[in-house]
Amino acid sequence: MWVADDVKQKETQVSAMDNQSEKSIGEEATLAGRGKPSASPRDVSIGDERTLTGDLAIQETLLDDIEIVDLEARYTVEAELGEGGMGAVVLATDTRLGRKVAIKRILGEAARSKAAVARFLTEARAIAAMSHPNVVQIYELGVAKSGPFLVIEYIDGGSLLDRCKAGPIPAGEAVSVVCQVCDGLAKAHDAGIIHRDIKPANILLTKDGIPKLTDFGLAKAEAADHQMTMTGAVMGTPDFMPPEQRRDAALVDHRSDLWSLAATLYQMVSGRSPKVIRLHELPQEMQPILAKALEDEKDARYQSAKELRKALEGIRVDSQKPVIFAHLEGDLQEGQCKACGTVTSDLTKKFCRNPKCGASLRVSCLACNAQIPIWDGVCGDCGGNQPSLLKEKRKSAEVKKAEAESLLADLAFDEATAHADELAAETRGELGDLAEWAKEFIRSTRLERDRQFAVAAEHLEDAKKHSYAFDYPAAIQAIETIPQRLRNAEASGIMSDCKARHEEVGKLIPEIAARVSRKDVDGLLSIVERATELRGDRQDLVKIRQQLRERRDGRLARVKAKLEAGDVVNARGILDRTDPRDLGPVGKELNQRVQNILAMEAKLSAMCKEARSDGVVTSEEAKCILDICVAYLSLNPKNDEVRRLESTCRQNMARSAPPRTPAIPTAASPERRAILPTTTAGKIAWCRAHDSKSPGGRAEGVAKKAAADASLDAAAEALKKFFSRG
Repeated sequence: MWVADDVKQKETQVSAMDNQSEKSIGEEATLAGRGKPSASPRDVSIGDERTLTGDLAIQETLLDDIEIVDLEARYTVEAELGEGGMGAVVLATDTRLGRKVAIKRILGEAARSKAAVARFLTEARAIAAMSHPNVVQIYELGVAKSGPFLVIEYIDGGSLLDRCKAGPIPAGEAVSVVCQVCDGLAKAHDAGIIHRDIKPANILLTKDGIPKLTDFGLAKAEAADHQMTMTGAVMGTPDFMPPEQRRDAALVDHRSDLWSLAATLYQMVSGRSPKVIRLHELPQEMQPILAKALEDEKDARYQSAKELRKALEGIRVDSQKPVIFAHLEGDLQEGQCKACGTVTSDLTKKFCRNPKCGASLRVSCLACNAQIPIWDGVCGDCGGNQPSLLKEKRKSAEVKKAEAESLLADLAFDEATAHADELAAETRGELGDLAEWAKEFIRSTRLERDRQFAVAAEHLEDAKKHSYAFDYPAAIQAIETIPQRLRNAEASGIMSDCKARHEEVGKLIPEIAARVSRKDVDGLLSIVERATELRGDRQDLVKIRQQLRERRDGRLARVKAKLEAGDVVNARGILDRTDPRDLGPVGKELNQRVQNILAMEAKLSAMCKEARSDGVVTSEEAKCILDICVAYLSLNPKNDEVRRLESTCRQNMARSAPPRTPAIPTAASPERRAILPTTTAGKIAWCRAHDSKSPGGRAEGVAKKAAADASLDAAAEALKKFFSRG
């Protein structure tokens, strides 16, 4: 058999690659340079596996531009999850968001190692470049006083290595886990990221059994020459490294990860380290798949994580082969029951003659739906060739199945379910396997949809909390972890707002720092006010704002004092030296008051000048000047000069006031009838003797004007109208 030959070849090749004795599970070591793993404690990585850093070409600037933060002020450390020569991983609680996180830290001399920091940055950037439920999420990268740190998603179910230590994993469960890891790995490969260190220790499990790929410290970006990759360098864990990675880390590509994942599956199912691979010990249906995945040449392997996943999905461990047209396989003879094998000589019978069976001996034609004997390959009604029709129908169903899976991968849950619904409705026994697949697919799709939306809702709440805490990058990242298809308008709005705020803060804070350093503080308060509004957690901004407010309030207090003393000129001088943006509501009110006073002064000065231009101030002019004086003194009561002008105007008006005209009796009274003239000339003369502003003055004024124009009749008529009204 070709499988047996391939197994023997694999065992020989793998043994020749490393002739050391077979290690137990958990003793694998990660290499990050050329040579054997070092036993020095300094080279022990975070966790339980050893790492050799090697010589790496690293840029001079790595974390220089990142702000130093007080890690303990936000996170409460609860327990240590792992420790090594380079650093440690601790379990902590984010006090702002109230959630558990894992914090990876580089400590001691390693914090000053460019190689260690570069690997640290590589992991952060690799994880941040993708968002997938089967990849551990990164929340924050920062630098504390003790060194760089990475805040990542806390996975509470341990690692796959821990699970493997308990013994071999059932094949069905192992395949399910690896298929999910394939999904996460496909996402990484689509983002141009190669993991280069896939092994059980780097696959974490949630309490629900969901695998999550972690530790991208050796990840390589395909799009560019990664600085951590040197020609001839060896990086990774020996037992899980494909042949090309053992020879030269620069030779790896995404297919190298698939080799490592296949080696991981081997360890899961066999319970043995993949140092020596014995494929014949695995379930028979799994052997050819792993044989291909573990090929020495990359071109001979599966070419993508999706392709490997599809192959693994075809495994039906411990299940019977799906039943199709049994006679097409040469198993049925004429008259034979497919269910129990009983043969009847009467080919016209429609049901099995076996009393304990009674199964139908007829099946629907795949072309016309006519009932035909189960052993016939051609329909007697339409001539439809059943084997050919079955092949076409299965091919079409497989296409529909692939489309449904593709839609699910794109998180198009409703469309994926609609495709599967057509297959689930299939009642033909020969396609029963696809119908069963569709029913399970629909069930799992609905569960996945609910899970994805629940996770998206959690990320949205995290984004809100981060935004309220002024941590805009974390809020943006929380939204970015939500797949685009699952983002609602609220999530998009939060992301847009946080990006705008983060960008604005990035411009304001450097400007504030530069202006404070050169003591250029005029007009700075409004900028600091805005910056504090955007970053209320920055105590340095709060302190600067307080100082600038005290400076402004001191100036405004002097303005008030000057105004209370009537010294508008000096009050204006202080305001002129204050940037209008720094005034605030109180300052703007004072400034408006000063402007109103100065405007009234200008108006009063102009009116007085005009009134005196002819040498005579009339009572009307004095009245106008008096009105302005009263309004001015309501704003600036301490101006003695204006108060004296007010007094002068009142005196002038009192001296020029005309004698009071007696009230005119009503027409109905005897007194009025007695004084009214009887002739037109007398009426006009009487009208001239009275002030036109007295009661009834408008009619009398008309009469006077008419008399002046020698229109006696018009004057008489006007008076007649006036007197007739009483």
